[in-house]
Amino acid sequence: MDKPTALSMLKVTIIGSEVIKDTRSVQLIDTVKKDEEGRFDISAFVRIQQTQEIDDKLYLFVCQRHDDEYRIFSLTEIHLNPSKQANAEGQDHMVDDTNRIITDEYHIIQNCKFNFLAIPPTPSGVYALVVSTKENDPSGMLDAYYFRVE
Repeated sequence: MDKPTALSMLKVTIIGSEVIKDTRSVQLIDTVKKDEEGRFDISAFVRIQQTQEIDDKLYLFVCQRHDDEYRIFSLTEIHLNPSKQANAEGQDHMVDDTNRIITDEYHIIQNCKFNFLAIPPTPSGVYALVVSTKENDPSGMLDAYYFRVE
């Protein structure tokens, strides 16, 4: 399978959460409060399902639309060849494909959790955590999680 086809077959889901120290808890967010310096903290949970490994990566960033332009703050990269990137910071190992449903062709799964602390001062408004195939470019968006910053 060629790279464009493999990328088109990705299943990606992202959710945003308050930063919680208890790793068993998730508190989905609608609104994030800025601190006295105008910064905010957020956790991102990303689930990627693939049919095969790809020598490529996805990009995670915070994005705010402002008229016809975007304000973007880059957060991290997620590699799509998890067997070569084992134990990368924030990323779990691949889920073993034994005992999976036979018709499930998405046998490579990555569950990633990232804590982003003190994201630089930003104006209030609606933002999105974006997973994209293009660096700092929402035109390659695979999924987004929207929230308000106050």
